[in-house]
Amino acid sequence: MMFSTFRAQSLRSELPTSPTHVNMQSAVPGAPPAFISRGRRLPRAVLLLAAIVCLFSPASMQAQYTENVLYSFCHAGGLCPDGDDPEVGAPIFDVQGNLYGVVNGGGANNGGGVYELSPDGGGSWTEALLYSFCQTSGCPDGQNPYGNLIFDSSGNLYGTTANGGNSSQGGVVFELSPPAGGHGPWTEKVIWAFCTNAQCPDGKDPRAGLIFDSHGNLYGTTQGGGAHGDIGAVLITGLQGAPFL
Repeated sequence: MMFSTFRAQSLRSELPTSPTHVNMQSAVPGAPPAFISRGRRLPRAVLLLAAIVCLFSPASMQAQYTENVLYSFCHAGGLCPDGDDPEVGAPIFDVQGNLYGVVNGGGANNGGGVYELSPDGGGSWTEALLYSFCQTSGCPDGQNPYGNLIFDSSGNLYGTTANGGNSSQGGVVFELSPPAGGHGPWTEKVIWAFCTNAQCPDGKDPRAGLIFDSHGNLYGTTQGGGAHGDIGAVLITGLQGAPFL
């Protein structure tokens, strides 16, 4: 099965522009959101309402879009060494304009992986699989990644896999660290392997991305397990791997 990463671009620009904007979330983990001051709420609310009206006007709904395929996965066929099935989690950018995301299948071990797409400046993109999961039998490093990735301030990537980990195969929270100097393989570390005890009170099968708080703790959810039966859990974990549910 072949999947693609794509970009949609509008061929018309009819919405009014404004130098003001609302920044509700910082790209730096832990930075507080920027809120609108009380005295400026009404004018911006009016501007937002006007933008919504324009967005759903008949003229805007007739805008034409074109699609550019940035990269088609599994182009070599077979077990898809470049990855397959990037349906879980939207890619994210780094400061250089490279895209990072996960593929649920394919890779060197058919356990999914983390990829990077780099623009060449001429309209083409180059894909590199930074890490292939299930490096050894039983997939203790995780298998089948799900959800969005997230960067920390040092350029490390964090994410989840739905399977792999310990013998219970409850999935993991992982960290991927770039090579020193920017060249070479990335290093993966399992921060937490789920379902450490019978009935998985710490959760299992995480299928969503993670977020940081200002202290460097990671927050996420699991689809199964938990203290009240197999209904899932909310996870808070420090980077040393200690969970608090």
